[in-house]
Amino acid sequence: MPGGPGRREPGNGCRMTEMSCRLCGELPASMTAYLDRDEELPAATRSLVWVGRSFRRCPECGAWFFRDYWPPGAGNVGDFETLQRLAGTLLDAVAALLAEGGPEGAGDATARVLAAGASEQDGDILEEAWIWRLSQPGGGIPGFAGLLLELHQ
Repeated sequence: MPGGPGRREPGNGCRMTEMSCRLCGELPASMTAYLDRDEELPAATRSLVWVGRSFRRCPECGAWFFRDYWPPGAGNVGDFETLQRLAGTLLDAVAALLAEGGPEGAGDATARVLAAGASEQDGDILEEAWIWRLSQPGGGIPGFAGLLLELHQ
């Protein structure tokens, strides 16, 4: 990625680190809001742009976040949502899958996450990104079925 690890190309063409971003720099790596207790995620999260149903992206620095929503019901503590800043090889794989120009390098990036011993949550995030990619026009990627099966083993 341009600028090296931890740096993203913002929409205005300048480079900045995610932590110095005026929109998302103050957001923690992970956050939870219990909606049934009238909690909300920080106000800065409302400036993030939705990509698919589970991902948000900072329009300033390009940082990626994964949003997970847990509705009330059996087994759930309550109605809550979480937002997690993506980093490392997981970020590389998700960014490749959700790229507007197409998923160039997504297979290799996914393989690196799996080879590094992906957690169950990392697998869920990758699966959600692949589902989004495959739902887009022309979203098919040769060899994707094997990678998806590997996520569930």
